[in-house]
Amino acid sequence: MNDFAERYGGIVGAIKTLEKFTYQIIDNRLRTFDSEVDFEKVFQGNQDEIISRIARESMGVPRTIGIILQNALIQAETEGSNKKISVKDVNVGLRFAKKMYMQQFQGAVKKKIIPGFYMDMWNGILGKALTEKERVKKAKRPASHFMIDPIRSKYLDVLSENFIIHLLEESRTSKYGGKYFLYAIDYEICRENEVAKMKVKRCFECDEKLVEILHHDVPMTKGNYTEAEVKILGMIGSLNESEAMSALEISEAVGCSRQKVSNWCSKVLHKKNLIYIKKKDGRNYYYDIEIQNNDPKHEG
Repeated sequence: MNDFAERYGGIVGAIKTLEKFTYQIIDNRLRTFDSEVDFEKVFQGNQDEIISRIARESMGVPRTIGIILQNALIQAETEGSNKKISVKDVNVGLRFAKKMYMQQFQGAVKKKIIPGFYMDMWNGILGKALTEKERVKKAKRPASHFMIDPIRSKYLDVLSENFIIHLLEESRTSKYGGKYFLYAIDYEICRENEVAKMKVKRCFECDEKLVEILHHDVPMTKGNYTEAEVKILGMIGSLNESEAMSALEISEAVGCSRQKVSNWCSKVLHKKNLIYIKKKDGRNYYYDIEIQNNDPKHEG
């Protein structure tokens, strides 16, 4: 998003370009599958609003767009007779994408491959946004954006990688002076907590710098994990047996190959007793060993 902001003269221009980009991705994919199918034949209702919501949640990430639309279509086929995707169906897709990314993050913290202070940091950011929302309630101004001193921005990389927050600009001038990194809280998280109303402009008052939360001697799972491996184990770490997922389902959720998931789960994670595997219809399904062991139904 930062590249868009630099290229198109700020956030407003970047968002408009992002919406056009999102529309083009969806329309081109539809026409690739079937030359007779276009955007109007798949969606119904306020199409500008549909694109606006998908663009703000996905921030231009094609995989997120696919996840949103896949679940929106499932909802449309369940609820409607004409099976066209509406704004209501898209909202279901938005919630699913947000839930999936949050599960990956929470699971990775629980499995100790992401330090616990990142969860404290996220809770602090969201708590500050909610406080700002209440403070400016009468003015009806959203509080979904915040500024961070550049020297502290590295602390937010993990939250950005998990799509919980998004970097918008790397050189936003503060009204109090100085240049800061401008971030936005994930669009669906804002909608869920009523922090923002579609157009998100307001920054936290006083452009407060991030207060570092340092945990000394934080226990960590041994290993040098790639970003994809962190998300794979994080995803599995949030699943109980009834929620167990296949390698294909996990690969689609985290954005890597099915073979990567299958090999790493079977040859590494399972052998280290970090996850369980169950077989169903000749396919492996993966879920968390800690949730299983803490389930009262499996005691004794």
